[in-house]
Amino acid sequence: MEETYDSIPSNDLKVILGDLNAKIGKEKEHRGVIGSESLHDTTNHNGIKLIDFAESRTLIISSTYFPHKKNIHKRTWAAPDGVTFNQIDHVLIEKRFVTNILDVRTLRGANCDSDHYLVQVKYRCKISCQRYKQYEKCKKFNTDKITESDKREAFQNKIKEINDNRANKEVMVEGIWVDFKTAVITEAEKTLGYQEKRDNREWFDEECRESINLKIKKYMEYMGRPTRARNEAYKEERRKADKICRKKKWAFVNEQLLQMEEDFKNNKTKKPLVESNI
Repeated sequence: MEETYDSIPSNDLKVILGDLNAKIGKEKEHRGVIGSESLHDTTNHNGIKLIDFAESRTLIISSTYFPHKKNIHKRTWAAPDGVTFNQIDHVLIEKRFVTNILDVRTLRGANCDSDHYLVQVKYRCKISCQRYKQYEKCKKFNTDKITESDKREAFQNKIKEINDNRANKEVMVEGIWVDFKTAVITEAEKTLGYQEKRDNREWFDEECRESINLKIKKYMEYMGRPTRARNEAYKEERRKADKICRKKKWAFVNEQLLQMEEDFKNNKTKKPLVESNI
């Protein structure tokens, strides 16, 4: 971490966050670096190493700086026994930018399927008000419709008409290109239309959604009243949800592979193109 941190230009804003396996205490001699709002009273060995690293590079450990009414918002890791909790995930920032971080706390309701809780950092980014040009996202024509004979013929006839009209005119090259481009795009919009946004998770159906929602419900019940029985119930629903999602995903992937193999056998590895004398 030291080598990586030192390799970053000094004028860049640097934030360190992650599982550092370090318990920070409330020792007065380090109060300027660690604050006084840690979950723990005593710093462990890894915590001392982290404090030394922060002091040597003028960093502040922001995760132990913010007060919360309940210590549950400071816990970042839960032991398998469900009783032991530690604050070992931390956020560090340079002292000159310390006011950029407004709060650090854990979100116990976020189901991450991990023994670590999700850590939320409220960050105020101070940036210049430079305006950037907004570019329109490129749309793709639905070229699959070219396989339909009537669509293909209509498009080819329009291209031929453009060529015939161009031959009877004496126009500069730039003018020819503009006219041709406009005509082709206009006709493609009428004949082919645009591709619809594709869902990259076509395998995620209602059964997957119901299993995920049930897993979340069991997790929230366990968070509201953590008992061994509720923990086991949550783990069981998590296993079921993972099994269902994996099954659906692999079935979808296998179907795609079979389709690709069939297309390869039938020499359909490329989409058909429009044949014209442009």
